[in-house]
Amino acid sequence: MRVVLKAIAGICLSAVLVLPAAGIEEAAPALGLNSCIDLAIKNSPVIKKDIYNLEIARGNVGVAKSVYFPTLDAQSAVFQQYNSNSNYLSSPNSELPSAQIVLSQLLWNFGKANSLIKMEKFYQLVGEYNLTNSIYNTVFDVKRNYYAVLKAQARVAIEEDFMKILLRNLKRSTAKADRGMSEHSDMVNAKSLVTRHKIRVIDAHNEYKNALINLANSLYINSTDISIENNEYFRRYIVPTPDSLRDFPEDECLENTEMLETLGKKTEFLFNRSQNGLPFDEEKAYELAIKSSPDIWALQATKDAMYASLSYIKRQYYPDITGDVGYGFNNFKRYSNHGFFMALNLRSTVNMKQLKHEIDIGKAQIALADNAIDLFQRDLYFDVERCYVNVLNVEKQLPVALENVHHSLENFAYADECYEKGVEDYNLLQDAREAYLDAQNLYIETLYDYNMKLIDLENAMHYRIDGMQELVRNIKPYISKDNLEHYEKLIDYEIKK
Repeated sequence: MRVVLKAIAGICLSAVLVLPAAGIEEAAPALGLNSCIDLAIKNSPVIKKDIYNLEIARGNVGVAKSVYFPTLDAQSAVFQQYNSNSNYLSSPNSELPSAQIVLSQLLWNFGKANSLIKMEKFYQLVGEYNLTNSIYNTVFDVKRNYYAVLKAQARVAIEEDFMKILLRNLKRSTAKADRGMSEHSDMVNAKSLVTRHKIRVIDAHNEYKNALINLANSLYINSTDISIENNEYFRRYIVPTPDSLRDFPEDECLENTEMLETLGKKTEFLFNRSQNGLPFDEEKAYELAIKSSPDIWALQATKDAMYASLSYIKRQYYPDITGDVGYGFNNFKRYSNHGFFMALNLRSTVNMKQLKHEIDIGKAQIALADNAIDLFQRDLYFDVERCYVNVLNVEKQLPVALENVHHSLENFAYADECYEKGVEDYNLLQDAREAYLDAQNLYIETLYDYNMKLIDLENAMHYRIDGMQELVRNIKPYISKDNLEHYEKLIDYEIKK
């Protein structure tokens, strides 16, 4: 099932590279999708910000735990004492130096410290989930820009290929006009089409450059001198233009039967695959989204932190029991005193009105956290359902778009052959050529749209359809062992299915 799953997720993702991109300068080494994702995660200042926030959260846990560690207090002072009786101690004033060192230890505070530690641990979990969410967003942002480059590269290939078709036709129209076999206007029109199509080629190259800029931006690198890998597994989805339609033939009869039969088989394959090729239904998709969404985990951890905070508030009036042990020295004019001492302290302070309102606020914060979880789950359900339906919709369009390429290519080949034989006029050939170009671009656009809809579904589910192993590898260095086990269970789910 995993092989089928990856095929479905990638069947059209890499098909955008199906045509050779003549005219595009490739930079070495080429980057694969996972290499791009790794680079983006390494460079992303957004992820670095969440890493720093997570370090702060971990530090706060340590600060909360430090209440159980002893506190060392040392002080020294010189007290100036003035006496009304000048005969007192033979001087109206005295300097009384003193020094003291005390080691204090909290013995018990009736659960207040534990509540505070739990609260900070939950906030640490929130930090992990926020970091995980940033990694997820980076992954899906890179995937969008990666496939945009594939789409732009495919469009360059289509437009360059179509330019060869127009140049071939210009050469043929010129030869026919010289021999008096066609109108001179056919040659003039062919020249005009070549000139006009140069603009489309320039525009396609500009789209490709902008796609590279967007990809470089999502990778946080300062260079667009990059290229991306083609996936060899999907080369069988190539929709080629026969050489006989691009190059000026020696013979006048054009035979394309074998190529058209191959294209027909590809169309049939996509028709069969489009019968809900996703490995899960809508219900399972929502179930996976609930299991894998770091947003809902963060909301639940926030709710748990609110409970811990309320527990801490309710225990505020409980006393703190502390123990002290120390050494003190006091020096008077005629004598001095020093010695060790021990003490057991019981202390409690409370403002009942303030405590009541703080408890009310704590309860309201818990209710607010509950409401946030409920709202997110409701929105998540419809978001997943919307994305799921959109994937199915474009999935059904894919074979139709490929069939359109099939028929338009067949029509173009027929019109070209008829024009070569002088059976049909130039206008029929021109319409057939334009229809073929439009069909190719529509097919590429549908492929790209399918990929975008898949990524939208992945983003809504926080689940990478083309392999959770890579996603877990991306987040593994940053999360705790317990959270890592949670994600590894999602991999097991994928394997079992």
